[in-house]
Amino acid sequence: MQARIDGITHKGEGVGRIDGKATFIPLAIPGETIEIEIIQERSKFIRGRLKQVLDPSPDRVEPECPHFPTCGGCHLQHVNYERQLQLKHQIVQDNLQRIAGIATEVKPVVASSNRWNYRNKVTWHVRDGKLGYYQEGSHDLLPISTCKIISHPLQLISREISYLLQQHPLSGSGEITVRYSHNTEDSMLVLSGFSHIPAAWQDLRSLCANAVHINNGQMGLQWGSEYWQERLGTMKFNIPAASFFQVNHSQAEQIIALLTKKLTLNSDMHLVDLYCGV
Repeated sequence: MQARIDGITHKGEGVGRIDGKATFIPLAIPGETIEIEIIQERSKFIRGRLKQVLDPSPDRVEPECPHFPTCGGCHLQHVNYERQLQLKHQIVQDNLQRIAGIATEVKPVVASSNRWNYRNKVTWHVRDGKLGYYQEGSHDLLPISTCKIISHPLQLISREISYLLQQHPLSGSGEITVRYSHNTEDSMLVLSGFSHIPAAWQDLRSLCANAVHINNGQMGLQWGSEYWQERLGTMKFNIPAASFFQVNHSQAEQIIALLTKKLTLNSDMHLVDLYCGV
């Protein structure tokens, strides 16, 4: 069955119409004509699987990651970066109008200075001694050999973690989170859900300055501190191990620069981020 794609969802799915019903197809790009297999049909919508691109978009590119699209971490690697920015702009515009009922101009998306290796945080799922991400649309583990969106220091630490998992396995299944700051060179390792951490994991001290173990809601310090340090703008933050912080540092800097430029602030006023997690 054929479909013409004329929209996109916040999950990166292409949107077309078949028999008047909204039809959602992952990996399809607006402007394309495609051949699909229907995998779910409801009274108001259809979900399909892309079988063949009959009329490809000029924006379609070969994904750089060997794990795409099986991995559930990224959704738009098959689209060139400039078009990705336009699609994200369209998603915000559509959601404001369709869901919130707000008709307003949305400014163009500000491009990131780093397309790859920008994330200062990675959370690995661990199962049967293997390190990976969940596969798209499931909780099945996909072992990962490399991830192109995490920073190079995180890749280095992750390779050592993978080695330790083979030599000194952790008991049960859980998550391993690593954070690294290019500005302060501080780092944090969070081992979550494992009942016991072998002594050999202390070898990670040379790569990761701080480490905690969280099990049954209780946090125990492995080494270093329960906080890691990050600098954003003129501010230096002490961040709790399990707290949220922006994962794309350069974009967070751009947000602050844009706000301070647009807002009328004086020396008696403070700019407060109420949703930063710290």
